[in-house]
Amino acid sequence: MSSGIAREATLALGLVALLLGSMWVATGSFPPMVVVESKSMMHEDEGSLGAIDPGDLVLVMNPDRVDIVTFVEATEAGSEDFGYESHGMAGDVIIYRKNGGSDTPVIHRVLLQAVANASGGWDVPGTTLRNVDSINWTLDYQCSYHSGFYNLEIKNWKPPHEGYLTTGDNEGTNGCKIDQRIATGDDPRSGLMDENGNPVQAVKDEWVVGI
Repeated sequence: MSSGIAREATLALGLVALLLGSMWVATGSFPPMVVVESKSMMHEDEGSLGAIDPGDLVLVMNPDRVDIVTFVEATEAGSEDFGYESHGMAGDVIIYRKNGGSDTPVIHRVLLQAVANASGGWDVPGTTLRNVDSINWTLDYQCSYHSGFYNLEIKNWKPPHEGYLTTGDNEGTNGCKIDQRIATGDDPRSGLMDENGNPVQAVKDEWVVGI
């Protein structure tokens, strides 16, 4: 009896190891999956097709294996990534460490990327912005307001470094509130804080855990 149990346990462990190993090879990340803890990526209803709900297990792709597609690249006509979607909306969802810290990583959607121009200004891939001193852009990202809607805006943002702006999908929690509050006029009512109480800055490539 005991030998049978041991044999079954060994088989079960072997299957788990095989499954994890296969996912590791496929994603290039270990662990290859993470559990979603918050409601920040929920859509209108829990269980919406493609949305990320609390308790979901999501596969994590190594960021060295694929290019990150931003929301503006996926929504601006003429962009080579126009029409691209993941998890029910335009653009990719990334997992990142707030300001590169050690607290729980955030799983949010990438809105746009600031890239340093060789002439000293900033470029925003997927838009017409090239070599600008500050970034101003209205996204095709509708947010409800009382009885109407408004589009999410980036206002007079002067990036301290290259990086991504991000937000959750859930309008009931932090959707339509950009994680990096400095990009929307530095309003202290919006944005995320890191483990030391500092406002979250644009996400550097090295802070991205996975896609």
